[in-house]
Amino acid sequence: MDMHIEKFEETIRNQIEYVKALREKALENVDYNSQFENLGVSVGDAIRHLFSQFANFLGAIGASKALHLLLPKLIVIWDSKIREDYEVEANADGFLQFQKLSKKLVENALIDFIKEYHVTRDGAIKRILELRYGKKIKTLAKLIDEFNWATKGQNKSRFIQE
Repeated sequence: MDMHIEKFEETIRNQIEYVKALREKALENVDYNSQFENLGVSVGDAIRHLFSQFANFLGAIGASKALHLLLPKLIVIWDSKIREDYEVEANADGFLQFQKLSKKLVENALIDFIKEYHVTRDGAIKRILELRYGKKIKTLAKLIDEFNWATKGQNKSRFIQE
């Protein structure tokens, strides 16, 4: 068996409690400061920890892809160019910062959609995903990934209002 697959399986086994804890979190409503009492860490710390574990053998891009596969509602994928567009470092702190900026991008889009179409927050999420994907089940994390790909090479600060 390929060494990477063996290491991937081993890492999942060793980090399964972190993965399980984050599994139900979604980008649009995650609180990175909330604590997992059973793990003794915050959501943000858990993401940083998992990123570091996977980046040890997959690198920064591979770790983001692996974490998106494990946590598709929560984690937005990056590559070197997208990371540069957000002006973040290729490390665990930069990865968490990127996730937070991605969430802010979602928040801004939801605010605009709610104002424009006079719908609830949940209604906006549902309608945005339906407009983009039809009946396919996709996540806002995936939608941000597609936005990042489509706008690759453009600084994202203009899209992220504080």
